[in-house]
Amino acid sequence: MIGTILSALLGFAIFWRQNKGERLGGPIAPSKGLWLYWTIYVWFLFIPYTLLTDQWPDAFLWGWGFLSLSMWLRGIAEMYMLFVSKNWTPKIGISHDFFTLAGLIFFYVYGHQSFISAAWWVQAFAIALVISLSVEIWYAYAFLKLVREKTKGDKAIWYASKEDPQFLKILRVTTAFNILLYGVVAIFIWQFGVN
Repeated sequence: MIGTILSALLGFAIFWRQNKGERLGGPIAPSKGLWLYWTIYVWFLFIPYTLLTDQWPDAFLWGWGFLSLSMWLRGIAEMYMLFVSKNWTPKIGISHDFFTLAGLIFFYVYGHQSFISAAWWVQAFAIALVISLSVEIWYAYAFLKLVREKTKGDKAIWYASKEDPQFLKILRVTTAFNILLYGVVAIFIWQFGVN
């Protein structure tokens, strides 16, 4: 619980800083800030914590472990490409998301018996991870169509701004999926704490 609160405060500080002045990556809309926080919190922090604090059937142990490890490796490479070499493109993210989604589904299918016999709230969280990766692929593709190669260099754009009307559809879709995915994680945390 303390970790969740601290990560939320850090996320808010990063969001506030990104929107203050001209920052590399450009301003970020609140819905995209919430989306970014969800992905970082769930993929990078919550999944490893969950896997280390309980026994999980194979479908989830391997599937969630693969997803988180894949994202940690990507995170390291992406930070370098965003802030040092400044050559990150959505195409790299899309390729990685497809790879991670395929791996996650493979482990779900491989451990299908344990998936089927799991509690409904565990299944819901597992499916939410598939949805989150699928939505992330769509976001990156939609963003790529709008900004093309402008994600590179010293004036790179990485975020959808609420001031720019070209991002309106992306922001509406983001808001809808934020509600769904935050809800699923809240249920999972509640049930995980009860059981």
